[in-house]
Amino acid sequence: MPDLSKFKCFRFPSDGSLYYGEIAFLNTKTGHLAQSGEGDDWKMVRHGYGLNMYSGNRNEDGVLTKYEGFWDKDKMHGDNATAVYADGS
Repeated sequence: MPDLSKFKCFRFPSDGSLYYGEIAFLNTKTGHLAQSGEGDDWKMVRHGYGLNMYSGNRNEDGVLTKYEGFWDKDKMHGDNATAVYADGS
């Protein structure tokens, strides 16, 4: 079970999706990850375990409505995940 005290909640302005889970900060110049980051070179990313709920706007593949599982530098990652699509599958 993940440590919920490390979970953060935020909304992605690009697609309106809501994320609740672990995060890290990615240095966009070097590709390194850190637990905190300040300045223009750092971007907050989904990293670790989390739940992403899409707002109904079209996302990357146009149909995913919920993903719960692991993330690696803002990308869905791993085998033990649950994805729910618009048709309920």
